[in-house]
Amino acid sequence: ADYYLKNFEDLGVIIIIPKSFEWLIPEGVSEVWLIDIKLSQAQNWFVKFDEFVHSELKRFDVIYLSLAFSHPDFSELDISRFCKVNRFDMSQFLKKPVSITFITREDRLWVNKAFSFFVTRNRFRTLPKLFRMPFIYHQNKLVCKTFRLIKKMLPDVNFNVVGLGKTGILDSFINDYRKNDLNQTVELEWCNVYAQSQIILGIHGSNMILPTALAGSFIEILPENRLGNII
Repeated sequence: ADYYLKNFEDLGVIIIIPKSFEWLIPEGVSEVWLIDIKLSQAQNWFVKFDEFVHSELKRFDVIYLSLAFSHPDFSELDISRFCKVNRFDMSQFLKKPVSITFITREDRLWVNKAFSFFVTRNRFRTLPKLFRMPFIYHQNKLVCKTFRLIKKMLPDVNFNVVGLGKTGILDSFINDYRKNDLNQTVELEWCNVYAQSQIILGIHGSNMILPTALAGSFIEILPENRLGNII
């Protein structure tokens, strides 16, 4: 969307997007066609949506299908156009109070090497939560231990944890922004936390895209079986 809004101002841009991403739509698009499906369902074919598209296209004389840029030029991308939050001001990196944020998830976890392959496979997230609980508690323990070690060296640091799922209790000095459900208000709250953070830490995955776009810097924990994704 960003490329076409910048380079083809004489054309109207229509965005087709799952409803859960509605809050990221940039200003300037002509139309938005929302589909109330999960992102994981987007690979499927929907007959009713196909009929809707064919019907709507009759309104136009000329239609262009956009190229899908799998690797857009992020150096030219203003992330605030999408999440309505300005990224961390790098001129303040060493000046403003230090804030470090850990991004957690309960379906792909930070564990020791012996379990990393097991808990980062797609099948792990489909297991009953009762089975996953020990691994989630272990992750919480690692996060708290990491923050305690940093706090010994830098006692004035502001520590945050963000993520989907509120299993377990974190140390009292940690600001707990975890939620069980997502909506636009929560997403924007999280984006503001990211944008105030000098450093973001988290497990490699889609949950790191917005945080790393907004924070001053990031440390991404990459399990060995994900080394192919390192770039």
